[in-house]
Amino acid sequence: MKKYLFFLAIGVIFLLGGKQLVAMKDRKIEFYFTRRENFLAISAAINEKNLSEKKIQEIIEENKEGIDCKTNFDEPLLNSALYESKNKTFDLLLECGADPKKENAVGFNAIIVAAAYNNVKALELLVKKKIDINHANNYKETALHRAVINGCFEAASFLVNHGAKIDSIHGIFKKNALDLALECLNEEENKEKKKDRTKILKLMK
Repeated sequence: MKKYLFFLAIGVIFLLGGKQLVAMKDRKIEFYFTRRENFLAISAAINEKNLSEKKIQEIIEENKEGIDCKTNFDEPLLNSALYESKNKTFDLLLECGADPKKENAVGFNAIIVAAAYNNVKALELLVKKKIDINHANNYKETALHRAVINGCFEAASFLVNHGAKIDSIHGIFKKNALDLALECLNEEENKEKKKDRTKILKLMK
């Protein structure tokens, strides 16, 4: 009888423990989906053309628990803010803890996007966050490569002055930043853009 009661007690403990584990798992799943909803709410707000940055900031504050709850197919929120030229939103996302190292599906993180859009203010903030200035995307393209290709002199100058490697080889074009600068200058037809490309080339030498 005592042996029976012992095994019965063990069974009850196991059953209750199992229910607790299931409950814990359910809570984790529920928490994940809540954070995921938070992320999607912020993402939608950033990409809404007619929404003021003040309103976006309110939405970020309400949903900041989900700032980095992205999948491999999502665009990081910092990238989205840079694409939309929403600098105040970018600043707030960083303040709220958004990870600038988060990448999109092809390896673009905030440092590459900021360089592509010639956003020196964003680059300054990212450098303060100790982000790798020589991070390369899936195509072995760095922020400096992208700044050179896009003709972004201010971004290129900032990156070089903060330690960007000029000799890194672009994975697709098989050229370093200096060679890319020369090629882009030779192919540029716009007179104003040619001036910036000339300055970029001088910067590389």
